[in-house]
Amino acid sequence: MLLEPQEVTGVDHPNRVSGRSTDTYGEPDGVKRLIVIVIIAVLAIAFVQPIRAYRNAQQQLASARSELVELRAIKQRAVSQRDALGTREMLVREARRRGFIFPGETPYSVGDR
Repeated sequence: MLLEPQEVTGVDHPNRVSGRSTDTYGEPDGVKRLIVIVIIAVLAIAFVQPIRAYRNAQQQLASARSELVELRAIKQRAVSQRDALGTREMLVREARRRGFIFPGETPYSVGDR
């Protein structure tokens, strides 16, 4: 004789203790769930600070890299100006702008200075 599924659920096992789970350690399911939740919460809290520190370091690195690019551009402009002023033509032009003349030249003033 085969039993129907409705009949099997009604059978009570002789070793079953009512109100307790049949887990190996005899702890109720609620306690195990609570332990798992606490462990997950502790792990999550433990990983929050390192993740924040990592993101902060990444932002600082990006900021430092952009600042480095800007400073390299400024340096390149300064080097270009230095190299340009190092030529004789630029030195003469700058000297004349400041009012210097070569020996033997006669200075003339045109307009107001």
